[in-house]
Amino acid sequence: MRTIIFIFSLMTIGLMNAQTSIEVRAKDQSDRMKTSLNLTTEQYAQVYEINRGILIKNEDVKNGTFSEELKKEIFYSNQSARNEMLKGVLTPAQFAQFEKDEKPEIKSKSYEKAKDEEIKN
Repeated sequence: MRTIIFIFSLMTIGLMNAQTSIEVRAKDQSDRMKTSLNLTTEQYAQVYEINRGILIKNEDVKNGTFSEELKKEIFYSNQSARNEMLKGVLTPAQFAQFEKDEKPEIKSKSYEKAKDEEIKN
């Protein structure tokens, strides 16, 4: 019985840590956007919920049993959905700045991933 309670406790702690991690990442992401895009308080709250929702979806996919190829497609789809939702919250000038800010990060990640794949082969 102790073993079952111990395992259940570990699982609960793990889920709480994952949720906390998502909350922290969503806050960090939203804080960066608040600074770079000069978000209003109302915009910040909406952006935070969008970021948090996408991070939760991505975490579920990451932990799922999908193939790697399908995971990539879902992540891409989630990013597109995030951009569309943000388009409805941000002004046109803010969204243009957001896209400008996001592109170097995406290019950097793509480069690093290609480099990793090259090393593996």
